[in-house]
Amino acid sequence: MSKPTEYVRECPRCGHYNPEHRDTCVRDGEFLGLEPAIPAPRQAGDVPRAPGSPHTLDPAALYPRESGTAPEREDAAPATLILEALGFGMTFTVRSGATVGRAGPDSNAEVQLAGLPALNYVHGRHCRFELHDGRWHCVALDEGSFSPPNPTCVNGERVPTGEARPVGDGDRVSMANTHLVVRIP
Repeated sequence: MSKPTEYVRECPRCGHYNPEHRDTCVRDGEFLGLEPAIPAPRQAGDVPRAPGSPHTLDPAALYPRESGTAPEREDAAPATLILEALGFGMTFTVRSGATVGRAGPDSNAEVQLAGLPALNYVHGRHCRFELHDGRWHCVALDEGSFSPPNPTCVNGERVPTGEARPVGDGDRVSMANTHLVVRIP
C-alpha cells in the first residue's frame, strides 16, 4: 500500500517548503495563508513546484532540523533573477544590467512585459536590475513626461528616478500598477 501524498506550502519570500498545516514560514516567519499546498517530494529529484514557480529545493531541506533552523544554502548570487507575476502563471528571466518595460514597438527593454493587466501604464523602459557584490538592485529609470508619474516601487516604497534599491527573493516590485515578485533561483 502506498503512503498518502504529503503537501507543503512554498514561502513567497524565501522559497522554503513548509508543512501544509503551517500558517507562517519556519525559516523567516512570512505569512503563508494565501499560498497553495503542493505535493511534497518523495525522492531526491522529485521536487515540488507551485504553478509557474522557478523554485526548486533539496528535499532534505523540506523540514527544519531539531535546532529550528533550516539547512544552509549557497550564498553565491546567480547571474539571473526571475520576475514572477503571481496568479498569472508567468515568469520573466532578467540578467544583470537588463531593463524591464512594457512590450511594444516603441520599447527597447531587454525584458518586455506582455499579457498582464495594467501594462498601459508601464513605460517602455521602466526599471533596470543590476547585480553588485552579490546583491541584486532595482534601479528606477526616467519617467519622462508622464503626469502623474508611474513609479517603480520595491515592497511598496517608491524608488526615486536614477536611484537603486536592493531586492531579494520574495520582494515585491511594482511598475505602475503591475506587480511582480522577485525570485532568485
